[in-house]
Amino acid sequence: KNVASTISREGWGVSAGDSPAPGTANLVGHKQPVVVARHSPKLLDASEKGEGNKSGGGDDEPDYATLVALGDKRGYLTVWSTNKSRPVFKLQCSETRCTVTDLSWGRIGTKYMMLLVTLLDGNVVALRFDVPGDLGPLLSDEDQKRVFQLRYGIDLDGDDVMGRRRMFVGDNSAPKLIENTLQMTMEEQEEDEAMDEELIDVDQELPRPAMAQPKKQLESVSKSGKKRIRPVLMTVEPDKKQQRVNGGGNGKPSKKKPEKKESILEAAAKVASSAADVNAQSAKHSGKGEGKTNGGNQTQHQGHPSPSRKPRVETKSAASPGGASSFIAQIPFSTTRIHSVELPVDGDEKVVADCLNVTKVPKGSSGPAIPCASLSVNKVGQGSWKDDINGTSCTALSATKSLLSVGTSDGTIYLYGTSASLGWKSVSAFRSHPPLVVGQAVVALELYERNASKDKNFQSIEMLVVAADGMFGVYQLCPDWKLVYKGTVMPAITHMVLSVQGSTNPNSLLPKLARIQVTDKGRLIMILSAQMTNAHHGNGPGGSLQAFLYDRSLELWMRMADSRFVLSDFYSILPSVRTASRKGDLAGMDDAVRGGSSSGSIRAKRRNHDTSAMYGAPSGEGNLLASRSHCEDRMACAVALGSSHEFESWLVNYVRALSIGGFEDQLRLLVDLIVGDDSREALSKTPSCWWLSSATQLLGFNRKTLVRKAVIPEMSKNRSLQRLTNEIALQLDSI
Repeated sequence: KNVASTISREGWGVSAGDSPAPGTANLVGHKQPVVVARHSPKLLDASEKGEGNKSGGGDDEPDYATLVALGDKRGYLTVWSTNKSRPVFKLQCSETRCTVTDLSWGRIGTKYMMLLVTLLDGNVVALRFDVPGDLGPLLSDEDQKRVFQLRYGIDLDGDDVMGRRRMFVGDNSAPKLIENTLQMTMEEQEEDEAMDEELIDVDQELPRPAMAQPKKQLESVSKSGKKRIRPVLMTVEPDKKQQRVNGGGNGKPSKKKPEKKESILEAAAKVASSAADVNAQSAKHSGKGEGKTNGGNQTQHQGHPSPSRKPRVETKSAASPGGASSFIAQIPFSTTRIHSVELPVDGDEKVVADCLNVTKVPKGSSGPAIPCASLSVNKVGQGSWKDDINGTSCTALSATKSLLSVGTSDGTIYLYGTSASLGWKSVSAFRSHPPLVVGQAVVALELYERNASKDKNFQSIEMLVVAADGMFGVYQLCPDWKLVYKGTVMPAITHMVLSVQGSTNPNSLLPKLARIQVTDKGRLIMILSAQMTNAHHGNGPGGSLQAFLYDRSLELWMRMADSRFVLSDFYSILPSVRTASRKGDLAGMDDAVRGGSSSGSIRAKRRNHDTSAMYGAPSGEGNLLASRSHCEDRMACAVALGSSHEFESWLVNYVRALSIGGFEDQLRLLVDLIVGDDSREALSKTPSCWWLSSATQLLGFNRKTLVRKAVIPEMSKNRSLQRLTNEIALQLDSI
């Protein structure tokens, strides 16, 4: 006959010899090989007459027995109790003697136990046992909890944040044994990759220069026998690092090329660091009135409009009796700074355009002093070109190879052209277009020059304008004049104001427009810097810096980055545009707004910086719920930006968070979303609803390959998921 043996946890021994290991037994009774075994989750009361254990708690372990059901190759079923030498129940479940494929125990109320038996021919057999008549009395819930506590160190009353049973001792990353070949293969690959990374790090280390052997000192002996030592001058090699700093070692200072136009992300980071200085300067000049002249053409910095432009304007309504006042929200802007932009030219020459706001009496005028924007184009070693824009102040400045634009406080844009052959090397300009009126002060102004066709010499020039009332527009200036699209930034600004808890005052300071720019892919990105501060709640949950993306089809702003997920275990390892091998817009925005997290109302007490160690961490360590939400948000934002490699990166982190938390249902759902279903193909063909489409490609990735590269390797790092991992791998092979 065939034997089914139980294995002891103490030494992993089996029942053999005169002194079997505790908990072991040889179950003999099946004529065919046993293929399925299932223990009952409920323990039996093994005390005398089943009257229950009267130890009253403490360290005394109750007397108990376990139930185990066995199924063999010919459909024969037996049920055993560990306190009896013979089976308590046996039955031929299949009339055709079909193989038993699986068993499952269940409980119906307090009077019945249920055993489900599945067979290879597709039939299911349900067996109901009376308690205590058929199987014996069940152990009480209190005694069973004490058995798990004393024998296994498991608290059945306590659950961790993931809903799993809490361990009293040790960790909860079991099992420790590898159960299938896939798990072993994945762990071996992970070890090989880690070893390869270590070898690469060693190979990339710079070789240390060989130290010169010091010269031996000269020794001599006089006639009288005295030893004389002649000192030798030791030469010290100059520090190569210092040579590079001072000019490459040739004694000449290194020439630093003019920096190119700042990107949106780098500029936003600088704005974040200097926000306090800007606010201080604004407060300093808020009380000053208009500048005065001493006569003639003497000039000084003007104070009209107020340098510390408040984010609202009080106006008198002529239609209302008595001229009732109303408030119009406006984005802050400055007229005190000197606006400067480096004009793009070919070669190493540097041509700069500056615009200085002054108050003066124009030449030939007999009237009073008025505001004036003095524009100049300068080149080192040559003269400069100048122009005055009277009656207003400069608020924005931008340029391309062929156009220069000036935005003013009275809501006007002035465009200047230059030489078609020399460009800005000619150090001259002319007013090329009529003044464009946008109605409110120009807060931001950017010009972009791109290839408009296959001919690289044919350029298309677009202009982005943001007015103080929040309205923005993207206009094409060349080859034809047309409006590309327009909208308003006020919803995003209002969102930041409303997110500050307790900030219900409509006159609160509005956020500043730190940067707004159209990317190379034609996407409009904006970063706002909050000026309002709530004494109790800081700058709200999003922090003082937040990034947004404008969706032209929806005509809505989407929040792409802020500090709401500062509690996530992955927040401290956000991709950096300075270190990432493949830079992306999402990583850049995360970097730009990271500095605003310190002023947010959500502050992390502690972070787990080593996420790889979290697989073996005790349950509840780290904020897994926040990490999961963070990864889902980053994946959605990567899809909106069309960044496939960033989507893959955050997908890996998402699977890592789910694997750490043991979210088996979520992992099954994720695999189902990635693999797709043929019946859903007609529902969606757009990347924004990628989970509803069955297209073979997902953001440029093959669906099955994405599961094998991003999902399975991360799941294999948690051995408690190895059965699910193996199931998913087999499912992919069958598709």
